[in-house]
Amino acid sequence: MTHKKHEPQSNAAYLVCIHDKMKEAGHCLRCNKMGLGKTMVFAAYIKYRARELEKDNDHRNPKSTFFLLLIINPVNTIHQIHKELKINFPTLNMLLYYAGTTQSKKYNSATIIAKSKFVQKLAALSPTDPESARTVVVTTYSTLHAKEITKSERKLVIQERRGEGNAPKGDDRNSVPRGEGDKVEFDNAESG
Repeated sequence: MTHKKHEPQSNAAYLVCIHDKMKEAGHCLRCNKMGLGKTMVFAAYIKYRARELEKDNDHRNPKSTFFLLLIINPVNTIHQIHKELKINFPTLNMLLYYAGTTQSKKYNSATIIAKSKFVQKLAALSPTDPESARTVVVTTYSTLHAKEITKSERKLVIQERRGEGNAPKGDDRNSVPRGEGDKVEFDNAESG
């Protein structure tokens, strides 16, 4: 008697499979086959995961981290993906970005966002805001290769110590305690 490999029969089953894969792989999945309905399944997963994080944030873990989603497609399919997501998942915050776009422009009912606006929108996202988990950036391989947006800035908080005792309490993940006469310098770091 031969056993059949279990194959998901519905989108809900696909969501469970994707959820399990995401736990194993971290926050990244690579899919390179076309025409299998991945876009719809992944968009459903985005909404599911955003709701799950929001619920977790409200009840148990107020320090949940919300990530945006990056979809990288060939140029010839990017507008189709954008259109499908807009029609079927209107509550997702869609950003369509191409390298070299200096002015926002409409194309087939999509707005290709200018670099300056794109950077502003990314800067406005917060890892503690559930809306970040509903943000989807649709872009191309060539845009990533161009590395147009390479600067990252990290906020640094300097805590002064006054006299003896413990450092001030609070969220000090990005802080550097320093003593009398210490000098701390920082600037934008280029990643690459």
